[in-house]
Amino acid sequence: MSVNEKIISVLKENGIYSFGFVPFSDCSPVNKRLYDECAERGMKSVIIFAIPYKTAQKPKDSYKMSAYARVYDYHKKFSLIFDSLLCELKSTFPEYGFLSYADNSPVNEKTAAALSGIGVIGRNTLLITEKYGSYVFLGSVITDMETESTRTALSVCIGCGRCAAACPNNAIGEKSFDFEKCLSYISQKNVKTDEEAELLKKHGTVWGCDICQQVCPMNEDVSLTDDGYFTDSFIYELSYAFIEAMNDADFHKYPFSWRKKQTILYNISLINSYNDNKKDDS
Repeated sequence: MSVNEKIISVLKENGIYSFGFVPFSDCSPVNKRLYDECAERGMKSVIIFAIPYKTAQKPKDSYKMSAYARVYDYHKKFSLIFDSLLCELKSTFPEYGFLSYADNSPVNEKTAAALSGIGVIGRNTLLITEKYGSYVFLGSVITDMETESTRTALSVCIGCGRCAAACPNNAIGEKSFDFEKCLSYISQKNVKTDEEAELLKKHGTVWGCDICQQVCPMNEDVSLTDDGYFTDSFIYELSYAFIEAMNDADFHKYPFSWRKKQTILYNISLINSYNDNKKDDS
């Protein structure tokens, strides 16, 4: 069994089915300190993989909240994955070193994933995988072991333009993305302008925005996750009272907890007020 085959076996044992291998030297740094540390340790390969988070569950409320935010925080999921994955890799290859990352990687994980062949980059800047579409989180394991590269030419989406046409605030350009116009970014701001507040009210947006993903043809008929970590934590009925009643331990299990409660409660109150006014006018 080759090195790659052994690694793939370990990945699949840990529920990872979308992955690729690229040389560390081919990856672009995003954290120079961590990148230099990896270079000094003689790291040679990046094992990049995608974890799906979109479930089959449907919310019963009418609030707009990104699919990733209705389930438990993916950082904690990656901690669980890496605890098991690194233990097995170190047991299989005791002579080599392994470092794991999710979000705080020394390399650009999105570009590494596209280079490895597991997906393409959309105009909305998201990685779109063949198996799970763009509803994925990326993780990476960097090692001083030589692996067989699956590198391909860096590719982009089909360029249909549906995401740009559907974006409520024109954040997606022909060859650019203005994150400050993105409804997801706006929803997470502590302080919003009147115009930004109006956007949230108009679109019923509490946290995040999936509009560009929902209209993407490459997201049609993709595989969903049946991982209990995500399915069992799905928020079916979001409300002001639901968030307000959460204790700190439960609140911090969700990805929106990196902001204090007040941010998400403010967004919900904006929408509630907007909807109440519409009822009064009708």
